[in-house]
Amino acid sequence: MLKLKTLLNSAVLLSYSSLSYGSMVYSLVDLGALDANSDYSMAAGINNVGTVAGISLNNFAQQVF
Repeated sequence: MLKLKTLLNSAVLLSYSSLSYGSMVYSLVDLGALDANSDYSMAAGINNVGTVAGISLNNFAQQVF
């Protein structure tokens, strides 16, 4: 009986911990408009300073932003 009680207590603790960590927190960031003259642009991420990092290509050159 003691093993069953310990098992049930563990299950209750696990269910409470999953409830507290189960919800995801996220935010949306508007990256703005990229150059309309480029043929291809891809934002790869946001660096530690908060600047959008990625690459932009056109017929003449490749530019990192």
